[in-house]
Amino acid sequence: MIKQVRLQRNSALLRGLGSAVTIGSLIALVGLSAPGAVADTTPPSGTPATASADALPTWQINGVVWDTLTVGNIVYATGNFSRARPPGKKLGDSSQVTRRNLLAFDIRTGVVTSFRHDLNAQGRRLALSPDKKTLYVGGDFSTVDGKARQRLAAINLSTNTLKAGF
Repeated sequence: MIKQVRLQRNSALLRGLGSAVTIGSLIALVGLSAPGAVADTTPPSGTPATASADALPTWQINGVVWDTLTVGNIVYATGNFSRARPPGKKLGDSSQVTRRNLLAFDIRTGVVTSFRHDLNAQGRRLALSPDKKTLYVGGDFSTVDGKARQRLAAINLSTNTLKAGF
């Protein structure tokens, strides 16, 4: 009985090892034949450049946006950034605004709303309460507007205030 259990265990181990070797061989084979990743510095004719400092019709941030949420005509964006450049403005334009990891703007006009809350580290996710009155922000931050919040904050959208005691 013990011998049979050992044989079954060894057989399962060999099958697993065989699968790992096969998968490893396939990865190595693909790695040898696939070219390395490179930036597309010369896209095909008629295709816009991959990266540009040109004025664009959307908000431009100096980092990354991890999540967005639209409530009515207002778009909320969270991520890892510290500044935002308004639509139509070029890199270096003096009209950029300071926004620390959380930004809101009107989707029709592009204007930044009075919504202004600063996260001391990146935001990762946004969610809206079922009654659409509270915006929840989750991320790596420990303060919002200088107030202690451990990775989760609630903002009252009617009053544009950080909810106390949340």
